[in-house]
Amino acid sequence: MSAVLAEGLIYKILSVVEEIPEGRVATYGQIARLIGRERNARLVGKVLSNAS
Repeated sequence: MSAVLAEGLIYKILSVVEEIPEGRVATYGQIARLIGRERNARLVGKVLSNAS
């Protein structure tokens, strides 16, 4: 995976997470679906585990 693709993907994931209202939850699978990668829930989890 190229660095540009990875950065774009990370940005998409973090943008979706930022939109989740405080006190609400979303699964990695739901987030993956929202960014158009419904089969990449583990990838979402990995990105979020590395986010600070």
